[in-house]
Parts: sequence; C-alpha cells; structure tokens
Amino acid sequence: MKTRNRLIAEALGGALFLSACGGGGGGSSTPASPQTPASVDVTVTPSLGKFSTGCSVELRTGSGTLLGSAPITDAGNAFIRVTGYSGPVIAQVKGASGCTYFDEATASQVPFGADRSLSAVSDTLRVDQGINVLTHLAASRVLDGDKLATGKTADTVKLENLTIQRMFQVADMFAAPTLLGNASDRLDNTAAGQLAVQLAALSELAHTRATDVATLAATLATDLADGTLDTFGASEYQVAAQTTVAKLASPSAQASLLILSQTPSLIVSTRDVQSDVQKVIAAGPALAQAKQLFADLRTSVLALSNSAGTGTLDAENALLKADFQHGLGVDMLIDGVKFMLESASQFFDSGTSRPGSTHSGWVGTCYQDSTTQATCHVSGVDDGSVYTSYQVRLTKTGAGTASWAFTQVYRYQNGQSTQTAAPSGMSGSFTYSANAATAKGQFIPMTGDAERSAIDISLGFTTTGTTGAIRFSATGSANSVKTDGTSTLQVDLTKLDLDPVSQVNQMVLSLTGPRHRFDGALTLSGQVASADGSIAQPKSLKFVGTFTDTASHYTVLDGTVTASQDWTGYDPRLANSDGNFARYAFSFDGVANKGPGAAGITLSFSGDNQAGPHAQKIALKFTSASGIVVTGTGVQTPARPDDLWNWTFANENGIKATYAQSSRSGKVTAGDGSDLGTLSSQRVTFVDGSFESLM
Repeated sequence: MKTRNRLIAEALGGALFLSACGGGGGGSSTPASPQTPASVDVTVTPSLGKFSTGCSVELRTGSGTLLGSAPITDAGNAFIRVTGYSGPVIAQVKGASGCTYFDEATASQVPFGADRSLSAVSDTLRVDQGINVLTHLAASRVLDGDKLATGKTADTVKLENLTIQRMFQVADMFAAPTLLGNASDRLDNTAAGQLAVQLAALSELAHTRATDVATLAATLATDLADGTLDTFGASEYQVAAQTTVAKLASPSAQASLLILSQTPSLIVSTRDVQSDVQKVIAAGPALAQAKQLFADLRTSVLALSNSAGTGTLDAENALLKADFQHGLGVDMLIDGVKFMLESASQFFDSGTSRPGSTHSGWVGTCYQDSTTQATCHVSGVDDGSVYTSYQVRLTKTGAGTASWAFTQVYRYQNGQSTQTAAPSGMSGSFTYSANAATAKGQFIPMTGDAERSAIDISLGFTTTGTTGAIRFSATGSANSVKTDGTSTLQVDLTKLDLDPVSQVNQMVLSLTGPRHRFDGALTLSGQVASADGSIAQPKSLKFVGTFTDTASHYTVLDGTVTASQDWTGYDPRLANSDGNFARYAFSFDGVANKGPGAAGITLSFSGDNQAGPHAQKIALKFTSASGIVVTGTGVQTPARPDDLWNWTFANENGIKATYAQSSRSGKVTAGDGSDLGTLSSQRVTFVDGSFESLM
C-alpha cells in the first residue's frame, strides 16, 4: 500500500502539469493585447537592483517621439499613460544627481548619474515594461540614440529580443523581477525571483571585475556589437548565479533556485541561437500556452505534491503518519467490544453456562472461571515494533448485565515481554439481550501511544439467512486518550452494519485525530479468501467523504475512493511473484485543495495491476479552474530492481508532454508535433532556453 500511495502522489504531483491552459489565445515571448486601446497604463520596472525615487523613466515611439515620462516610486517602478499609439516602444531609465540603485552583489547604493541610461525596446506596446541589462543588450543592437536605427522594424526588434532571451535562457526579460532594495530582502522561487537571480548574477560578475553592473551593461553592449560575448563565458555566469542564490535566496527557495542555476545558461554567440529563435517564432501562441501550463503546475498542482515532498498532500501525509506512527486499531476496538459481549452472553446467560469452557475470536480468548466470572485476553494495537495484549476480568452482575475490569497489560518487543498492572479505572459495564446491547466505560486504546479508550456504544443483533447468522449493528463513540488526557483518536459512529450473509458491511463515521478528521461513509463488499480459508479480506471498498486539516481549518480532499482486489490464483501465504500476486484496481474522483481559502483542483484517477505486479497502469483526468480537461496515462515498464514508468499527457489545445523515467527525460510538443521543450526530472526547458522548475 505504501508503494501504491507513493505512485498516486507522483502521478498527481509529477505528471499533471498540463493544468490550466487558456483557450486558443496566447502570444510570443513579448505578449501584447490583440488591439491597442485608446489609453494604456504602462508599468515600467527598471532593475539593476531596485532604483531610487531620484530616478525617472521615459517612453518613446520608434521614431523617438516622447510618449510620456514619470519619476520612480518608492516601490521601484513608474506609471505612464500612453494614448493612441501602437508600434515599437523605447523605454529608458534616465540617471540624475540624486538617482541610485541597490547593488545586489555589494549590498550598497550605487550612484546612477546624469551621464547614464539603461534601455529596452519592445516590438509593441506592453502594459508591463521591464528595463535591465538584458533588455539593454538587445536595445543596443537596434537603437540610434533615442530612436530606432535606420532599417530597424518591429520584426527586427522582436528578433533581437528573442536572440538575447535565448542566449541567456530567460522566459521574458521584460517581466518585472523581484526588486531587492536592502540587504535583508530575499528572492523566492517565483518567475520574478528566477529572473532576479539571473540579473543579480550580472551584478556578481561586475563585482568580481571591481566594477558596477551599470558599467558592465555598457561594456556588454559594446562587446556584443560583433555578435559574440567575450567578456565572460557560460561557466563563469553559472558560478555567479550559484553565488547569487547562496547570498540572496530565501531558505525555502534555496534548493529549487540552486537546481535552476546548476546548468550553464549562457550561449555567447548570437549566431548559435538563431535556429532556436526560429523555432520560437514558429511555435507562436503554443509556446506561451506551454509556459503558462508549467507555471501553473508549480503554483497549483505541484503545490499539492512534488518530488521534494513539500506539497500540501505530502505535508498532510507526513502529519498523518506522525499522528498514527504507533498504529491504528479502530477495528480492533469494535471487534473487542463485540467479542467481550459474545463471551458474557455465552458464559452467563445462554442457559448452558459451564465453568472451564472457552470462547475464541480473532481478537482474543475468554476462559470461564465460574458461573459469574471469566478471564479474557484481548489483543491491542500492533504498531510494528510493540505488540500489546490485555488481561480482563469479566463478571456477571445480574440478568443480562456484566462488568469488565482490565487487570494486566502485556507488551512484546524484540522477543522480550513485560507485564504491568493495568492503569486504574479501566473498567466498564455491559447490558445485553437477545437483540441489543450497550457497552460503556474504559476499554483498549485505538492507537499504540494511548492508554485507554472511553467508549459509549449501542449494539444490535439480528438473525439473518437460513444459517441463522448474526447481523451486527452499532452506533456510539470512542475516544482514545493518553495518560495526560489528550485525545489521540475520537470515533463518532453514526452507523455500523455488518451483514455476514450479503457480505456487505457499511460504516458512517467521523474519525478525529490530533490534526485531521475523516467524515464519510465506508462500504465493504464481498470477500476474498486464501485457499485454506485462514485469511479473508473484503473484495471491494467504497469511501465517500472528506479529509480535513483541523489545525488549518480546510478540507484537503473531498470525493469518492473505490478499490477492489481479486485473489484468483493468489495464495497470500506464499511470497509475491509474477505468478502469485493479488490483482487490484482503485480510483478517486473528487477535489483536492492546496490550502485554506485556495481554489480546489478537480481531478480523477484510476489504476490497476491486472497485467502483472510489475506492469501497473494509471489513468488520470484533470479539470482546471477554466474548464480545460487534461488526460494522461502512466504505464509501468518492468526493469528490476526498480520498475520504471512512462507518462503521456495532453490537453484540449493539443499541448502534449511525454516523460520516460528510465532516461529521466521527455519532451513537450504542440498540436502539430513541433517541439516546444524538453523535460528532466526537475525542470522543463523550452525551445527559447527559458525553464520552469518542477519542484
């Protein structure tokens, strides 16, 4: 079961990446509105580190006409309204005597004087306009002063921008990075944080050359005039990025950002990226859609489960394991109560009472000592390391009434046994008749770390079928507590119906642990048994309900789980093998939530091992908040000692991804089969060189 649960988590977290694609729209790496409105409010975000309020920015047309200017605010950006214009836009941050920027490498304010400027040129008007070293490099190849050089068009601008983005493997260099304005600011693993790492790496490179990043920007612009960067190479840029992550990443983002900086992300020649640039242009809207998909993956689906184990489901699973690391025995408590009642009725009120007789069940054995007393041994929870059993004195107190008192506790661990007196107060009473009974008092604990369970249970017995089998029902509550009185598990049983004839068992209940609560209805149907009949289990299971985090007050899962097993040709007494295994099938349909107040993710999946224990398969369907449906399959390929998986996923817009665990690689394609990117176990790299973390 542990392996199966892990596979489910991997399927949800590592494969449902086609999560929230928009319709047929999209755009290039410099997205724009399909129509230019009469007025557009443009947010300009310059960055060499955060600029001070003593700086200002300007927007100009391709011909150099001023569209507007504005001072930089405390937030590090500026706002300019542009009216009645479409076409290439030149954005520049202008230096002044009071203008400074925060140098991320030295954690100091650096003057940006009146003789300095930093530029960006976009092929069309954008509502968000960034200006940084990378945009300045592309701009230097198309500008002549404050206007476009002769012969430079919107297509030229687009080509140069894509070229620089591909050289530095940046998704969108015009996006606003995370702005660092003081030594305590830190970067997170967002698109803005990832861009900021790459820009701050340039500050680090400038620092190693005993200069500042503004001066380096001018040097690089001159260097790239011949189409090749000679100032530094890929390995040096990579080291600078890793140094930046070590200095500036927040603790929670360190691992992810470090992985993204470990692969050299610089191609020094403009000529060497032109084939990829043409792929980007050919990909058109599909590339933007694919990028959005994987961005959504990290912020939504991977927030549920991921290979780093930091998703909501991962965290909740860890908490649940911590809650019940000493085992869980709700069934043992219910069967223990039933067994003790049967013993009391048989020994004291059956009309055939006979001292020396015994009554046995799977949870224990009772010996009748006299017409009014019996000694019972009842099994407790086995937490994997400690097995516990209890000695109980059962006493007749009247017609149809009896009491119990626990006297000894036996613990078995590592071949050794210890015996202690039972905690005081572990006692209670039964009332019973031919058709009904009650049990109230202190009984065995339902978890291995608890001392006792306070129970108040009503039971019913009905003769059913031609064999006179007893149909068993129950309602009530049980609260398992530690020695300090804190609850380890509270069971509120609305309905329990065990029918040995139809072999349909139903339970409606709430299970409340230290951090979680299960509310729902459980149905167990049929039975599968070993060849000799000594081992029996339910054939099918259905649970409809919710799993809630009671500490954070949100529903983690809400849906229906079904499962079935087939023991045809399987002997559970023998070791599992290709020829001896239990066949199973399972499914889930419902909603998973990543946190309090967060939108739920509608999903379904199913799986089975019908083809063999090393040929399992999983099918998944995921519906995004926008209604886009994604389907996928996972097929296991036997490869001892580890069985590996091949995954295929596609959404309604034709974006498709395949991943082979054997090679730890895969690809992303558009509807026409053209390449959009490649996959590794930790990241997706797109054809424009940008990437997205899969952690």
